[in-house]
Amino acid sequence: MDDRTAVAAPAPPARENASWVIRCLDGDDEDQVLVDALAPLLVQRFARRGEALCESGRVPDGVWIVQDGLVELTAGPDPGRVVQTLCRGDVYGLEHVVTGRCTPCRPRAATFVPCLFVSAHDFGELLAAYPAVIRWCLSGLATRLLESWTRLAGALDVDVRARTARTLLLEARGGVLNVTQGALASMVGSSRPTLNRVVRELEERGLVTTSYRRIDLVDPAALRTLAAFDAAT
Repeated sequence: MDDRTAVAAPAPPARENASWVIRCLDGDDEDQVLVDALAPLLVQRFARRGEALCESGRVPDGVWIVQDGLVELTAGPDPGRVVQTLCRGDVYGLEHVVTGRCTPCRPRAATFVPCLFVSAHDFGELLAAYPAVIRWCLSGLATRLLESWTRLAGALDVDVRARTARTLLLEARGGVLNVTQGALASMVGSSRPTLNRVVRELEERGLVTTSYRRIDLVDPAALRTLAAFDAAT
């Protein structure tokens, strides 16, 4: 048993949760046979603020689907540098369970985070029994791979404004990014004073608005122009 609170029972309402998880994984939630197969495999887990979903250097013990709150993926010695965030509907562990490879990052709860969880064994059984799962997993994996390439390209950009705009577009959910400016500076790869100056400039130009632990994207089109890439891809 790891350091998270786990309830060894399907998370109610199980079928509704299964349908939602399938949508999060880019699948067809109209497949009632698959919904019924997934429902009893889902376990409710919780991570308190500061807790890790799993440790870096280890293969995660399953697939996590974030129901609420914020998870920060960090690299390096604890507390590490924030490189990405996960919010409601985001998935963690799929790539590692499929490949059997260790995670280079440590997923840490930045807030209280309820998740739905499928063990690696159960997910493997699901893949074997339902080939359709493989197809929609590939779609989700391809999307995350493209996003990773975009992040890597952004890290090499010498223009901190472009890096900031690109990070905002990648990390926002529904036009909103709920992170501290310290975490955002870590993701952008700049000092906090520099990041604060850039965000203040973006706000003065009417591209974003800011409040405590929150940035709203007011003009995504202008941010895409500044980032020099199409965030929709």
